[in-house]
Amino acid sequence: YESCKTSSEHQNNTFYIRQKVVNSSGLLVASYDKIHLCDYGDCRETRFFTPGRDVSSGSFDCQGWKLGLIVCADIRYPLLCRQVVLNDYIQEDSLPPSSVLDTCQVILQPACFSRDLSFRTWKSFRETRAVENAVYFVGTNYAGSYYGESSVIPPWVDENHEPLIWNTESGVFEAVLEKDALLWAREQMPYYRFLIQDRFYPKSNRFL
Repeated sequence: YESCKTSSEHQNNTFYIRQKVVNSSGLLVASYDKIHLCDYGDCRETRFFTPGRDVSSGSFDCQGWKLGLIVCADIRYPLLCRQVVLNDYIQEDSLPPSSVLDTCQVILQPACFSRDLSFRTWKSFRETRAVENAVYFVGTNYAGSYYGESSVIPPWVDENHEPLIWNTESGVFEAVLEKDALLWAREQMPYYRFLIQDRFYPKSNRFL
């Protein structure tokens, strides 16, 4: 699978910031239009682009893993990431997932985070989205001294489970994603359980 470079696409006299994923046969398996445009720091996206509307179009499977796409500033909106994780279960008549591994397991975020006023909080948001949704969070950025720090965040972060963060150089980086770590975070920590409970059992008294 290859995640194509995020680019602007013209459609019906409208421009979108679009991320596409193709498989090893060259077939398109996912196409996601950025929903939350950025108008602070170095960005002025609403001058040129239209926000996307469909979260589900960015979901795909890859070698036994369930992935979902967001783009750049989408990370700053927790409800969007929650929808990505629960993509197959957001319809009104959906039944709860039968397994804790049935929902999205990896959020993939291609980005162009420059070192403006928003760069420092990118790290905080990456870790928060990973932990609160019990997912691996893969954030990729442009290389170069004004960008950098692509990362892989595990589904639980502490002194023994630190994120992998790269420098500003271009290259190919490898990371190991483990289903056991994902399972532990979803079964032993409360956040994923609350995620499911809030979606399917909103009237329960779990805070009592």
